[in-house]
Amino acid sequence: MARNVLTSRLGKLTAEGVFERRQYEARPPRFEYVLTKKGLAFYDSCLLLIQWGDEWIADSHGVPLHLRHRLCGEVFKAKLVCGHCAEPVLAQEVEFRDGPGVRLL
Repeated sequence: MARNVLTSRLGKLTAEGVFERRQYEARPPRFEYVLTKKGLAFYDSCLLLIQWGDEWIADSHGVPLHLRHRLCGEVFKAKLVCGHCAEPVLAQEVEFRDGPGVRLL
């Protein structure tokens, strides 16, 4: 990715509160981008997007990135499960209903 494109995208994500820019070295000044609370809330969605790309876009060379679980040391695939019963959530099993914030026209 071109440096100017990366700079622009990081700037937008920082302005939106997804990342926080932190200096980690004074001489020369160097910065890192750290996920904020808002960014961490988006993390699960990113894992699922990575998995989708691995399934549908990866070429014959294989996936570009492995996700390793630090606690057990194994490479894993993201999996969406119900927070109540811990069963996998399949699209055909999801029902959408109005919530308390719905606005009727």
